[in-house]
Amino acid sequence: MSPCLPNAPRAILRSTTFTCLVWICCFKLLVAEVRQTCRPPALDETVMPRERCGVLRKVCVDQGNIISFDPDYAYGRENPSRGARLPAPLPYLTTWDGAWNIPGAINTDAIVGNQDRHRLLLRPATRLEPRPLLQQAALQLELSLQQPSDPSALLNNTSSSSPSPASPFSRCTLPVLLFTDWPFNYCEFFTNGATAADHLIRRMALLPDREATLVLVTPSGLGRLPFHSALLGHLSTKPLITLGELAAGAEAAGAGAETGAGAPAVEWSAEGVAVGCFERMVICKLEGSPQLPTLTAAAVLRHLTQPNMGGELPPDPLGFNTATTTTVSSSSASSALSTTTSVPDPTAGASSSTGSSSSSTADASSTLRVVIEARNSGVRGIRNLHQLVEACEGVSWPDGPFRRVSCRVLTTHDTPNLHGIARFRATVAAVRSADVLVTVHGAGSANALFMRAERSSDGPVGHSSSAPLLSGTSAAALLEIRPCGFGSGFTWWVDVHMAIQLPRSGDDVHFHAYNLEDPTQCTASSWELAIKAGNGGSNTRAGNGHRMRDQNLVVRPDGFFAMLRHVASMLRDPEKYGKAKAENQLHGYAMPSPGGDAAGWGSGTGFGGGQVGQGGAAAGQAGLGGMGLWGPSGGVLLGPLGVTNFTEHIRKGGQWLLPPG
Repeated sequence: MSPCLPNAPRAILRSTTFTCLVWICCFKLLVAEVRQTCRPPALDETVMPRERCGVLRKVCVDQGNIISFDPDYAYGRENPSRGARLPAPLPYLTTWDGAWNIPGAINTDAIVGNQDRHRLLLRPATRLEPRPLLQQAALQLELSLQQPSDPSALLNNTSSSSPSPASPFSRCTLPVLLFTDWPFNYCEFFTNGATAADHLIRRMALLPDREATLVLVTPSGLGRLPFHSALLGHLSTKPLITLGELAAGAEAAGAGAETGAGAPAVEWSAEGVAVGCFERMVICKLEGSPQLPTLTAAAVLRHLTQPNMGGELPPDPLGFNTATTTTVSSSSASSALSTTTSVPDPTAGASSSTGSSSSSTADASSTLRVVIEARNSGVRGIRNLHQLVEACEGVSWPDGPFRRVSCRVLTTHDTPNLHGIARFRATVAAVRSADVLVTVHGAGSANALFMRAERSSDGPVGHSSSAPLLSGTSAAALLEIRPCGFGSGFTWWVDVHMAIQLPRSGDDVHFHAYNLEDPTQCTASSWELAIKAGNGGSNTRAGNGHRMRDQNLVVRPDGFFAMLRHVASMLRDPEKYGKAKAENQLHGYAMPSPGGDAAGWGSGTGFGGGQVGQGGAAAGQAGLGGMGLWGPSGGVLLGPLGVTNFTEHIRKGGQWLLPPG
């Protein structure tokens, strides 16, 4: 006889279909004790924004669909004791959808990567559910709908000989589904999705005990990126999963129940095995920046440095203090650069050291640490990055808080030797070891939020604070390079990310834009070249803004280092920074060089046709001067964000950071 149904006839037990239901019954009874004795995860519904969050009850997940078995929304048979009954509409919020791009090595919005908005599929249960587990839940729903509405009649019809079947709905696991726009864009997800989640879940204490399971709703069942787990991991004691993973677990649990194998073990459920039906489910759309994103960065930083995450981050992972140097000479110099270049010895290990401890400390305090992001794609890359890094070591300034510059390259993409959360930790450690982070406009600029994250602290909800900058201590800075015409021509687009987020976070990290207006410093992106060559289908969505944004760059060292010196001059002088901010002198514009074009310049220095790594040190050294292979400079003009009429700006007294010539 069946241990679950001891009074069932043997002939019935031989039925294959009935046997499947018996196994499901057995499985449910095995976990029933856990479900009866567990403490359900805490949920404070009073703090939920009702226009973006909702709670569903008695739901199951099937192939990414959310199926409601809540009697209030059920299409059950008409019950004569209740009279005619119409179900209420499911509480679907219009915010439960999201914009997204196909994830790729580049931002695919420029190459028809924008997809139709994805939305959650939510429906009421029916009598035609396709799987035994759902059929069992539907049967229970049908039975509950047939009960009389009179509580006394319900009591009279209940006896110890007819126990109610075990509920298929878990009360111990609480999935919290999180929607966000642009989930595969790091900057968008950080400043909007993760920041809204941190505000709601941690600061507003939506999940007081952090025992709920966070479920990222990705479109089309797609997977997670490492930054998703890194930015949300501090909000729950359980690992982040996607809706696709939740659905796969539910399907595996159902299959295991049918075969007798049981549900697979998982870390994300309170039961320790995959479950697919839940007494409660929370769904929220994460949007906007209800708090400073540096508060989110501070919370993420605390989580990343926990022992189980790898412990404290190394203070100098790129070896700014320890690199051995060799000296080479330059044939020419400008006001921004010296005539002697000291470049890292590629054969020296990061652990080597030079000089005494005291001299090393002095050198470190007067050396500007610069990290330059290297993009791993065919768009927005700095094609002469190696030349800029070499030239950095030759910079010396006669006055100011920094007398020399040391540059390192920042790689953020996964490699076989460093990937996932370990890569994310390495990126955070690298930017935190720098005084200045240099990026080309894009998602990587969001890493600047970590540079001084420890200075941000929670205040009352709706407020935050930043410790005052002590005398002798240094702020940090983001220097964001904008490709030709993008910074001046598309201000509504280019200035909505770090240009807003860093100033509103208290200026612990200064924001500076270096807008290239010189066509000799910009070349077409890989996708634009492919379209011009007729390789593949033509782009039907990208406008001129996409084309300008995605240009690759060949950055003149003279203008770059003039801008870098300007940035450095204010890092330890809050009053000077405030004055420059008030006078609209924080941002630079590299003006067009007199004559020449990018193609002509490239043919002489090894960068024609998009080649990288040619030209060698000679080209870089020649570029240190005002002439050489680079040709005469158009100069660098200071101004506010979004200068479009440069003639008028100069007429009104615009200041030259680097004069033309």
